[in-house]
Amino acid sequence: MNAFVLIPFALILFFLRDYLLLQMGPVRLLSARLRLYALVVFASILLVSGTTFRLSDEKFFNLFQTPRVVLPIVGFYALFVTICLWIRRSGRHHRAWLLAMAPNPLLAFCVALLPRLVFSSSSMYSITAGSVLAACVWIGLISLCLRGTVEVRMDASDLDFSIGIAAWVNAIALLLCQPTF
Repeated sequence: MNAFVLIPFALILFFLRDYLLLQMGPVRLLSARLRLYALVVFASILLVSGTTFRLSDEKFFNLFQTPRVVLPIVGFYALFVTICLWIRRSGRHHRAWLLAMAPNPLLAFCVALLPRLVFSSSSMYSITAGSVLAACVWIGLISLCLRGTVEVRMDASDLDFSIGIAAWVNAIALLLCQPTF
């Protein structure tokens, strides 16, 4: 899949998923959820960017198509689809925000790939700095959107809808993972 199509598509989907999941917990714990979310997202993006900054753009993109990387990611998202369906069925919506706290491999890949496409002729240090900047922008946008809806109360149908969207996003993430053998 073309990176110029994959990145915006995946970023929009994961933004929607994380926004809806983070909105589902108790209002009084929103700032704690945001701090934990920021730590997890920032760490996962730095891990992907930092461990792969010496790879060329082609090797970086091909790494995320190898079976040893794709199959665990597929298992991760399949587990998340199952958990989302279980949360919806059991009515444990107050715990759904915990799904956003797990490191998101495709989000980290897309955010780490974005500076490589923008700064393709630059040094590897600017690519790592670009990943840090992109992670900060991502966290800031999620925070701003959540702060704007802090007083909105979700009823049971809203909670079911949100967890259903999260399940669909995780299912679509399964389809985005295409191993090459």
